[in-house]
Amino acid sequence: MNGGVRQKTASNTTWKPAEHAGVCHGSPYDGGMFCNDDSHWQFIDAAPMHRANWVGAPEMYNLDLAVASLNEAFGAHCYHVGSSLKRRDWRDVDVRCILPDEEYDRLFPLSTVGVHSQFRDARLMVMNAAFSEWLRKASGLPVDFQFQRRTEANAEFPGERSALGMHYDIQRFQKRDADAAIAGKETK
Repeated sequence: MNGGVRQKTASNTTWKPAEHAGVCHGSPYDGGMFCNDDSHWQFIDAAPMHRANWVGAPEMYNLDLAVASLNEAFGAHCYHVGSSLKRRDWRDVDVRCILPDEEYDRLFPLSTVGVHSQFRDARLMVMNAAFSEWLRKASGLPVDFQFQRRTEANAEFPGERSALGMHYDIQRFQKRDADAAIAGKETK
């Protein structure tokens, strides 16, 4: 009983008795109090699932590994954004490489002139398409990759972001620091 309402929970869902006529049978262990026939119960809510995203672990691992190379190549960070962070029924995995404004303007000068100019910059369109395809092959996921200018990304897309490839950066820096420490000991 929950506040005087009979409920049952199973598989992260909560149910209440549905309005129905006739005799219900309960289970022997509860004295016939609860009906075990699910057709006699009405779904009332789902317990929230706490997940980092709705992408499978092996594919996410492969995406993370591939994106680490992009992080290193561009000196910026890529982020997992969009519906696959929040919903089970996502269509594609959105990956955004958010560049500092100066770097974005240097790489893609035609994309910063006028409304929707990113479609006029051939370099930007080709690089977005090429990295989308490369990440799709590397991860097995339908990836939509895009470079974004930091100011616009923060202003126009303030939603959730999940950093990709970061733990490989940490491992690389730890190795660099360890190598530097060893080199420092050898010179003494």
